[in-house]
Amino acid sequence: MSLQEENSQDGIRRLNTKAMPVTMSHSARVCSAVLLTAITHVSVLAQQDQGIAEIDTSKYPSDHQLHHKIDMINQLLKSPTLTEKLRKSGNPSAEELVDRAKVNYKKVESYLKNRQYLEADAVIDFILRDITASAQIINVPEQQAKEYKQSVNKLEGFVLPEWKDLNAEDEKYLQDTQEKIEELRHFATEKARSESWTEATELMQTAYDLKTHLVAMLPHEDTITYDLSFESLEDEYKYLNSRTYHFLELVDLALVKTEPPEQTRKLANSYIALANVSFEEAQGLELEGQYSEAINLLNQAISRLSTVLKILGVKI
Repeated sequence: MSLQEENSQDGIRRLNTKAMPVTMSHSARVCSAVLLTAITHVSVLAQQDQGIAEIDTSKYPSDHQLHHKIDMINQLLKSPTLTEKLRKSGNPSAEELVDRAKVNYKKVESYLKNRQYLEADAVIDFILRDITASAQIINVPEQQAKEYKQSVNKLEGFVLPEWKDLNAEDEKYLQDTQEKIEELRHFATEKARSESWTEATELMQTAYDLKTHLVAMLPHEDTITYDLSFESLEDEYKYLNSRTYHFLELVDLALVKTEPPEQTRKLANSYIALANVSFEEAQGLELEGQYSEAINLLNQAISRLSTVLKILGVKI
């Protein structure tokens, strides 16, 4: 039978748990992990003036997992900052979740006294879910601020290569794009000062995307453009296929030698993944004799791998 929840007049949940296992459920373990993180970084729960007494688990012979969850809730309810956190957030949904958790908590000891351990375990799972949801609501601004700081580090960690001897059109494009990047960074900083974290993060991400676009669009200072003549499309395919393998080896070597920071490596890996897709598709087309299409895909793969080398600061 499935777990059913009913509302009584006093707001306390009554549960039908005939087939409910005693072991901690997956959802409870997830809630526990989130709650432990909340305890470590920001205390989100506090004992309000509702006369809630701590449950002494030593009086009730039950399984250690149930005791562990009760002890966790005891610790949370003794934390001194819930009232202040809720007051600052002014969020009625968070307050309602905490109040409901406290009401259900009072019911737990009654179940324990009557040796209804399955029912007690089920109610505790509901309490953990409510506390977790309340903590997440209260801490949304802090999480958004953290994401903004990560976007700043991501943008700052992406160092553009130095371009020389660009033609007039490319030089203007470079200058205009760099000015736009600085403008976006400035707007993002202003948004962050007013704690508009989501907008600030989006602006930083747009600036980052423009940086990646510059690397992909502009030729590197040592890039050589040349044309080759081939007797057949098959010969051209074989040449580009060999060249793609060569670039893959260069990229692997460059990643080992340069040891790029995490954000740079993630960007490089995204281009490598796209290059590999084009490379594999080209090989399939070659087997079907569609050399023109395969050649186009190999050129795409080489272009993306070339971009990775530029990102890593390798002159090609």
